[in-house]
Amino acid sequence: MGNRLYIHTVDHPPGQGLNPQVLSEVAEYSNGLPGLWQVMLSAGATAGAVADPSPYLVNPALPTLYVERVAAESRLRAVLDLLAQHAHFSNDAGFLQRKQALLDVFLPSLPGTWFAFNLDELAWFEDDSSDSASILSRWTDNIGAMWRECEAALRQRHADALANQMVYGPDRAWASVLGMESWSHTYFQYSRPAESWTDFAKRDRGTWRHPTAPVEATNDAVSSHKTTPSRLEKLSLWIAKSLVLAGFLLVGGVLHALLQWAIGDSSWWRWPLWGIVMLCIGMVLRSDGTRSVENDGDP
Repeated sequence: MGNRLYIHTVDHPPGQGLNPQVLSEVAEYSNGLPGLWQVMLSAGATAGAVADPSPYLVNPALPTLYVERVAAESRLRAVLDLLAQHAHFSNDAGFLQRKQALLDVFLPSLPGTWFAFNLDELAWFEDDSSDSASILSRWTDNIGAMWRECEAALRQRHADALANQMVYGPDRAWASVLGMESWSHTYFQYSRPAESWTDFAKRDRGTWRHPTAPVEATNDAVSSHKTTPSRLEKLSLWIAKSLVLAGFLLVGGVLHALLQWAIGDSSWWRWPLWGIVMLCIGMVLRSDGTRSVENDGDP
């Protein structure tokens, strides 16, 4: 289980009267502070009241660190975009697909304007005599030094220097050290095959909504079990609708003639007959051409 650290989204920064309200879990990591988390924290972390307090906190006096989301995600994107140009990462489909899903789908789907970093259990690695202020000061100093190195690499567009600062080695452990497996969704587990988020969502059959996010945070483009038809499919649908409508009208006319011949010119059957025909036509017109995506099963 290890010493667990968490990132949540919250509704506002500390210092506004009420404690920030946790809205969604973003990431979880154990036994260290991964590189991508440090990049996010470097965007001006503010210490405040503990978010989502737990009875298992190592040091309840250790405050939560809050970071404004726009700034944190901007730095995260800059670092990941340059890492994607590194020889090791540019040929890694798993990294490239998860990077895109993280920046363009997963994070934008979550509610809240601030990130809250609950790092209490990281205090296990600190001197027992250290107070909260000393611990936070050491962390922020180390994170600041790390970011200055990253910033220099970003200015020079030096992917190798950035990778050396963030990853510490070329082996497969980079996914864990970097923090690419920490995001709170099974898609980011590197035990799964590399695939796009869209393909994963189709096969996973679940909504793409984050399990702890409110319904309004759903990304409809991925969460829905329906896919939008192409132009050719729309044309085919229009032709099919026209043929079906013509068929209903033809059948209605034939039934009308037969009933008039068999029963006579009585009005009691006309309204029900054409009412049924109009109901069928209305059902055809309501069809928007979307189709359900079937689950193909796990690979």
